[in-house]
Amino acid sequence: DLYHDLRTEFEKKGSEMERSLTADARSFQKAVEDYQEKASKGLLTRSQVAETEQRLTDRQKNLEQKSQQMRQELAEEESVMMRQITEAVLEYVNRYNETAKYSLILNTSSVNTTVLYGHPGMDITGVLISGLNEEYIQKRATNK
Repeated sequence: DLYHDLRTEFEKKGSEMERSLTADARSFQKAVEDYQEKASKGLLTRSQVAETEQRLTDRQKNLEQKSQQMRQELAEEESVMMRQITEAVLEYVNRYNETAKYSLILNTSSVNTTVLYGHPGMDITGVLISGLNEEYIQKRATNK
């Protein structure tokens, strides 16, 4: 189904990113070890030491940035995936209700109690917004 397909795709991408990051981290660690070995044997001049340390520092920063970027990308992808799933559910509920003719369809998840469908005549959003705006305007006028 949609959720499992999207989840599988998401997990595959996450695994690929993790493998890439792990390979980069191993490569960086090997470069650090090579540097430390050469430095401990006195095989590098002071300028080579400084240059290598700067390169390694830059490489470490790049690795950390890549890791952060990948985490952000995965979080964004997961958010998009969840919106796709939600949209698909809502579209289906609306199609289903064309024939079922329910006045109200509630989401009974313990995590989220969002109304998935409500008859337009039951929607009091406009009334609430108007009331809240009127109250706010009155409070603002009395505080001047």
